[in-house]
Formats: sequence, structure tokens, C-alpha cells
Amino acid sequence: MKLTFKLAWSFIIKSYKQSLLIILTIVTGIGAVVFIISLASSLKAMIKSFAGDNFPDLEVRRTIYEEPYFDIDENFKAVMEDLPEVEKFIFIYIPGTITAKTQTNKKINSIYFIGFDDFDGFSYFNIEDSLVKGRFPDKANEVLIDDVVFTKEGLSLNDTFLFNSSRFTNVNVKIVGTFKTPTYAVNKNRAYFVFDDFVDKTGASAHLFFRFNKDVNIKELYETIITEELTNYYPGIEHYPLYWDDSIPFLEQIENSQTIFLIVMELFIGLVVFLLSSSLLVYLINKQSKSIGLLKALGYQQKEITLTFLIKTIILSFIATILGIILSHFGLNIFQAFMTDSDGSLILEVIKSFKLYLNAALIVFVIVLLTTTLTLRKMKKVSIIELIKRT
Repeated sequence: MKLTFKLAWSFIIKSYKQSLLIILTIVTGIGAVVFIISLASSLKAMIKSFAGDNFPDLEVRRTIYEEPYFDIDENFKAVMEDLPEVEKFIFIYIPGTITAKTQTNKKINSIYFIGFDDFDGFSYFNIEDSLVKGRFPDKANEVLIDDVVFTKEGLSLNDTFLFNSSRFTNVNVKIVGTFKTPTYAVNKNRAYFVFDDFVDKTGASAHLFFRFNKDVNIKELYETIITEELTNYYPGIEHYPLYWDDSIPFLEQIENSQTIFLIVMELFIGLVVFLLSSSLLVYLINKQSKSIGLLKALGYQQKEITLTFLIKTIILSFIATILGIILSHFGLNIFQAFMTDSDGSLILEVIKSFKLYLNAALIVFVIVLLTTTLTLRKMKKVSIIELIKRT
């Protein structure tokens, strides 16, 4: 074993140009696989984030006069939050059509007001770490609005709105802070308030928003436990569910397309790497056929020669893997810089992980190892004299 290891190093050093070609082939293969898997994973995460930022896993409504309506029942909320399948639950209030004017009588139509019954809403919408200016609402009739709208409309902190809607009349609302909208949220015009801190509480208009843990059968859970608890706490109320994957089916279709795309591209890149490495290794091993013939003439067994070249391939693959991972990571960082807006917000969050690099390295390593084995099997059939005659 020690001797075969020395022979492997001897072949690497003496034919350093060929060794560099093998390393370059493996590095290129790893880089290509890393980029494809990362891009596919990033787009898949983007779809998931898009759904998470814009739609609950389940929304429950009751209709009265064509408007969703639920009274708060803290006991019902406690039961929902105690369910092990539920990650997040909250009452969401949408006051209806709003007329809002600033102190300077400027009418603002672009803000979509959403309230919730306590401060859990900031966590539910993933904005607890997204404060840009000011603070979160903690007093009566205060709102937090999207920073893009805040800047676009030329607003200032402590600006006051005269707030009118079908459920709220002449309520003074003060802007106390702004937040940065999650990367993939399509609603860039939201203003959040805490319903408990509104002076005028006439009418409790709400939706029930659920976010569930991974691998939960949402429809089954709704049809059994949630429906039963709704019946217990809201007897006589007719309610109906909305599932984002039913209402927006194209997202699931895109995700399935991404999976197919990833498989096809991995197979394609695997084939390309196989063909390149096969051609290269056949050429390089043929270049060393005379050395192989001499080793056989000296009494080396085929398995020892095969092991020598396999060790050589493993050493070169290890070196190439380290270089491939470093260069791939550096390349993904550059790609991420191109996928980031000037304000620092992500257009696409590029997925980078040790698992990603490991998968890419394993795919390419297996292909190169297979190519080496197949090439050496062909050499096995060639006679010693024929090998020595080759140049």
C-alpha cells in the first residue's frame, strides 16, 4: 500500500501538466454543479419565502354582509396556540376601505391598514427585526408603516392621519415608525396597528391566520381539530378556509418545475463532466501506458496498478475539491452581490451551505472515480508488449 501511494505521487509529480488538467476539470465540474444546485435551491427558497411573506398556510373566514367577521375569544386563541402542529396563529383585522389624510390635508390612498389583537403580529409578519425608523406602536392609535411608502409619500414620524373606514370613524392615527418589508413580499404598502390600542373599537373585523409546522396535513387538521374548536367557541357560525396553495396553484407548479429542472441539469452536467474527464483520463492514461507496461513487466499485478491510479485520482480529486469549494463559495458571493439592490435588499438570496458543497463534490468525485475505473479496465486487456511499444 505504501509503495502504491509513492507511485501515485510519482505519477502526479512527473506528469504535473496532466495532473493540473484533471484538477481543472474537477474544479470546473464542482463549480458548475454548485451553481446549478444553489440557483435551484435559491429559487425554491424564494418561492417558499414568497408564500410565507404573503399568504398564511390557512386563513379562516366567516361572512356577514359580505365581510369577514370574528369576535376575539382569547380562550380559542390559547387552544390554537397550544396545538403542537401550529407554529403561529393570530387574529388579523382589516378595517375595510380607508380614507386617510395627513395634517396637511394630503390624502393618502396607497396604504393598506392591517391590525392585530396584540403584539404577536410583528412576529407573525417577520418584521420584529426590520425596524428602520422610530419604534413599534405601543400606545393608542399608533401605526407602523412600510418605509418605501413613507419615503415615497414624503411623510415624517409623528405625522397624524384622520382615519375613516366602514368600522372606524374620525380616528387620529400617528406614524411612530417604519419597517423594511420582507424580501419577497408583494404588498409594499402596509401599515400595522395593534387593535387593542385603538380608541374606537366598534366592530371586530378579522381573519384567522395560521402558520403550521413542517409536514403537517393542513386540510386534515382543519377538517378535524380546528373545525371542532371553531364550533365549540363560535357556535352557529358558518366559516370557510382558504389555503394559499389552492388559491395560488402556480407556485406549486413552479416548485415542481424547479425540481425537474434541477434533476435534468444535474444529469446534464454529470454527463458533460463524465465525457470530459473520460476523454482526458483516457488520453492521460494512454500517455502513461508505457509506464504501466513496465510496471507489469516488473511483476506488478493489475489490481496494484489500478489501485495506484485510483489513489492518484483520489489525491487530485481531494485537491480539486478544496479548490472547487473555495472558488465556488467566492463565485456565489460575487453572484449574491449582483442579486442585491443598492439599498441592501435581496433580489434573490443565494443559498450557500456545507451540504451544498459536499453534494456537488460527491457527484463530481463519483463520476471521476467511475471514469478512472472504466478506463483502467480497458487498459487491462492490452498486452504488456503493446503497452511498452506505445509512446
